[in-house]
Amino acid sequence: MLLAVLGLSFAGEWLPLGDSLAVFRTHIAAITCGIAGIFVLSGGLRTSAVLAVFAVGSTAPLIVSSSTYGALGPDTYTLYQKNLLKFGRTPQAIADDIKAFEPDFVTLQELSTHNLHALEPTLAQFPNRVICRSSEIRGVAMLTSHEIVEGTARCYSQLDLALAQVELGNKRIWVASVHLLWPFPYGQHKQARAIAAVISQLEGDIVVSGDFNMVRGGASVGRIERAANARAAGENLTTYPRFRAFAPLAIDHVLVPANSSAIVERRPLLGSDHYGLLAQFDI
Repeated sequence: MLLAVLGLSFAGEWLPLGDSLAVFRTHIAAITCGIAGIFVLSGGLRTSAVLAVFAVGSTAPLIVSSSTYGALGPDTYTLYQKNLLKFGRTPQAIADDIKAFEPDFVTLQELSTHNLHALEPTLAQFPNRVICRSSEIRGVAMLTSHEIVEGTARCYSQLDLALAQVELGNKRIWVASVHLLWPFPYGQHKQARAIAAVISQLEGDIVVSGDFNMVRGGASVGRIERAANARAAGENLTTYPRFRAFAPLAIDHVLVPANSSAIVERRPLLGSDHYGLLAQFDI
């Protein structure tokens, strides 16, 4: 039964339920390993071996993806990623943390009216920005200290997607902020397909950052990675600790160009229910 569930967790490309299971793939794999240990004690070595191989194999993509992919090059940029929580308790603390790092880019989710008012002084420090809100409690933003290429700022409010192409000296890069819905029975499957369709039409290097509500190895993340020719940067860090030790989830990501090196560190909750991410990457 557990092997069937693990198998279904890889079927998210075709079956929305698959990505719902993918969120808890590592936890299901851990339970499977525990059962394998019981079989060892009872003398069922063959069954134990099969369970262990499938369990370890199912988590291999996450292990492989947790890498800095080499040293950073000379042209390095910093991005601060944060889901603010629509009624966050201390948005000013988040604002102070952002200012402390003076990032080149900031990607925000759950930019509610409450957070928008509290962060207005910080937003004013980034006159080059795309703010995209679909309701009083939901919205995304991409802020940058660099110039936005004229005519490239785009807001897809129904997709929770804000993006623009940014001037970096003799280079240009697209930067997007996204907030995916939860997977099945919610609308992530359809939303991720629509976002991937938008991103696939962009030309040049692309960074996609946000709250994906999905782990690495999930079909929704993979679909957007392929559309952007990008990969999840840095270590696979827990960003949503709501379920504590029982089921810590790594569902916020910074996707950087496939040929970029990157380092990512986790920032405190600061009144939100998501940890922030501070990514350094080269172009």
